[in-house]
Amino acid sequence: MTGLALATAMSLIGSASIATDKADLVTSLIKNGSHEYVNSRHRVEIDNCTMTLEHWMDRATKGPVLWTSNTFQMQDVIFRKPANQSTKDFLHILPEKGSEDPEVAVVVFLMRSGTYSNHERSNALGVSPESKPSPRNDGTTHHVSKSKNFVLALQGPGTGEKARIFTAAFRAYVDNHCNFTS
Repeated sequence: MTGLALATAMSLIGSASIATDKADLVTSLIKNGSHEYVNSRHRVEIDNCTMTLEHWMDRATKGPVLWTSNTFQMQDVIFRKPANQSTKDFLHILPEKGSEDPEVAVVVFLMRSGTYSNHERSNALGVSPESKPSPRNDGTTHHVSKSKNFVLALQGPGTGEKARIFTAAFRAYVDNHCNFTS
């Protein structure tokens, strides 16, 4: 990451202090990657350089259900840039004026060659042949597999700004805390 990109990311989270930037970046990643809208909730967890993205759905008969989860090494991610917005690390869709459709921001995560995320999904989404039962609920409700790409899709007001801050903080965190040199 260039010094300009780091400065931009740090200004987005309100701190230019290198000594405390890890905690500030984690706070920014959790705040801007987590989101609730209608019957959907996204949650971010970070343990050093391992990130987990969870997507929960409210199901009328069951309440909140873990819909999908990806756990991965942050330094193994490449953001896929949308063709029509090549300067951004995410796709941002604004509704047409007068439309009731929500604002949408989609961050596409691609795993570097030879790496993958651990992907856990609800069996309600279908079970792929290469997946295995998840330890969640004795393996009866979820399954796990390896994934080479996945998305963080946020809906609702302000999600474009949240995606912008999230991707900038993600890059700054990886560059400063996950790219180890000998």
